[in-house]
Amino acid sequence: MEVRLYKPQNSSLNEFVECFYTLKRTAGENSVIYAAFPSVYAMICLNANASVEFFENNLTIAHCPNNIVETSLIIDFDYPGLNKYEGATDEIVVYFKPLGLNAFLEHDLRHYVRANSIHFAPFNDYVAAMTKIFSLSDDPDRIRALEEYWLSKLKGFRHPFLPSVVDEMMSDRASISITALARRHGISRMTLNKHFDRHLCATPSQFRKVVRFRKALEQYRNKFRAKNLAAVSNGAEYFDQSHMIKDFKALTRLSPKAFFSKISELEEGQIIWLFL
Repeated sequence: MEVRLYKPQNSSLNEFVECFYTLKRTAGENSVIYAAFPSVYAMICLNANASVEFFENNLTIAHCPNNIVETSLIIDFDYPGLNKYEGATDEIVVYFKPLGLNAFLEHDLRHYVRANSIHFAPFNDYVAAMTKIFSLSDDPDRIRALEEYWLSKLKGFRHPFLPSVVDEMMSDRASISITALARRHGISRMTLNKHFDRHLCATPSQFRKVVRFRKALEQYRNKFRAKNLAAVSNGAEYFDQSHMIKDFKALTRLSPKAFFSKISELEEGQIIWLFL
């Protein structure tokens, strides 16, 4: 299996898209299963010549020479998803920054989220455009074409308070309570919840839990390497180590110590999976 990560080259796109990655497998490779963990990013997964099935947060991608591009919208704030690959694989994944996908869509993000979002096609020309992109043989050319397509749909995202709230929750000064944060922006917590659901498909509490989890991963990778889990906990703004353990078990099904001992880091740690 070969994974390659690409950063957006266009500055306008970079504001809304975190990265792209490609995943390639040959026909002779054994099936593989990995757990991917909750993220604040909305992900669009594109698979060529594949049969895609989604059930209870488990995604199975099997080779199927049908000349069809399957596209899935993945938004997960609750627990790890299992991805299983069978046979040859040709996949591109787009990671949109928090609120980023809203900058391209005609409707709010919640409009596109269903219990089973494996047939995501937000525009009339989307399927034809993705099929044309996959007809290109070179991955960098595909990514350039994909950037051009999303740039053609860019309309921006204006909201009276959500961008500021999200930025504050993702900052290093995120210890303020959600109720106090709402009051700071002149709204009720109920209003904040409603707009989070509409544009992020999560509650503020779910979002904050995943932000802390991802900060803990960053702390572990860049500074501590699990030598001091208390320091990781403090750096990620958990109340204490018990709080971190509780959240890790909820989001990964593992304790922090077990989680960090089992994960695999790809593309210099920018992709973190746990192979089963």
